[in-house]
Amino acid sequence: MAQLPDKQAVIAALRAELEGRIARAAARAEQARADATHEEARAENDKDTRGLETSYLARGQAQRAEELVEALHRVRLLAPRSYGEDDPIGLGALVCAELEDGEARTFFLLDVAGGTEVTLDPS
Repeated sequence: MAQLPDKQAVIAALRAELEGRIARAAARAEQARADATHEEARAENDKDTRGLETSYLARGQAQRAEELVEALHRVRLLAPRSYGEDDPIGLGALVCAELEDGEARTFFLLDVAGGTEVTLDPS
């Protein structure tokens, strides 16, 4: 089985990834908010919903940014414990799994940021 990476390095990489996502989501939310309040978003008639649609987009972008902030907060508060090879796994466990094609993948079990992939510096 493959050597597990340093858990603190995984946490640091995850925090950096979430911080980047927060910055991008906040910028998208701000742009959508600006677009929603721009004079070109004003309805030209009763069937014109550009402004309304743009305001929904702005709110969705802001909610996504809030969710990412909450995920980062929970990662920062994480106090991962050490797991032995025979211990049941739980939150904060690093798990190495061999996929059907023989490739070994490492997973970090959390209840936030599902599906986030990070790459660790090999040095």
